[in-house]
Amino acid sequence: MSGIVGSLFNHRGSGIIAKLGTDGHTFNSGGAGKKAVTEAVVVVADGVDGSKLADDAVDSEHYTDGSIDNAHIADDAIDSEHYAAASIDNAHLADNAADTAEIADNAITLAKMAGGTDGNIISFDASGDPVAIATGSDGQVLTSTGAGSPPAFEAVGGGDNTPSWGAVPSGNFTNAGAYTATLMPCATEIWDTDSAFTNTTTFKFTVPSGEAGKYAVFGSSNIAGMPDNADTHLYFYKNGSNTLKGMSRIYVGTGEGGIYNSSSAVLDLDEDDYVQCYVTVSVAGGNLSDWQATSCHFMGFKLAGV
Repeated sequence: MSGIVGSLFNHRGSGIIAKLGTDGHTFNSGGAGKKAVTEAVVVVADGVDGSKLADDAVDSEHYTDGSIDNAHIADDAIDSEHYAAASIDNAHLADNAADTAEIADNAITLAKMAGGTDGNIISFDASGDPVAIATGSDGQVLTSTGAGSPPAFEAVGGGDNTPSWGAVPSGNFTNAGAYTATLMPCATEIWDTDSAFTNTTTFKFTVPSGEAGKYAVFGSSNIAGMPDNADTHLYFYKNGSNTLKGMSRIYVGTGEGGIYNSSSAVLDLDEDDYVQCYVTVSVAGGNLSDWQATSCHFMGFKLAGV
């Protein structure tokens, strides 16, 4: 008997001829008295378990995209050798997600930190979270602002006797009258660290913001042509009123001459308080000459550490 190779199969003694199938199909019995058929292999649900899989038989091409989730990853199963270079960015890190157990000592370099602003310093806020301290101005120092807030750059205070100033009259000035307080017109500044001295009209030092404290204040005058037994006072006004501090009196005695007078005081000054230097003499007119700029001055500074 001849025929097509692989086309028919005669089950011996059955009298039934079965038609062969395609490559990879299996020959399945149809039961007693029935024709056998060739069919594709069918695996029932959950029919393949671990014992039916050879070791190392499944590779990544058999995984459905997105099919591996946290539930199917063993604890401590993934280490750094499985990360692609530069593959972990902010989008893949939850806030406060990593703890120190997963980060090797000295593993994070400056190159891996986010960029910041030139001159900023990293500190921590009241919640313990990192925070950048804004860059200060030239000459400022990093200063503690107390518990609950990060430090800040601020002007130097308390350690260098600033603010301070020094000024002198630009020329002679005239007595306002006997025992009449005359404002010393210190129009020429020698120094003024905080631009707090006014060298026109009011001739005063005003305490800058944040600089309240105790201030040492000094003044001097040189008055020529004083008559016999004349006297002078030199003292300081605070906010337009005589402080009754730093007042001095000098008598010429007999004959006409000049009087050099100086005074000093320590004043408690708040922000926006101001001080001025005044002089009085006991006479007016006559032989009294103009007040001389020579040796006249008004100066002071904030005391540190008090």
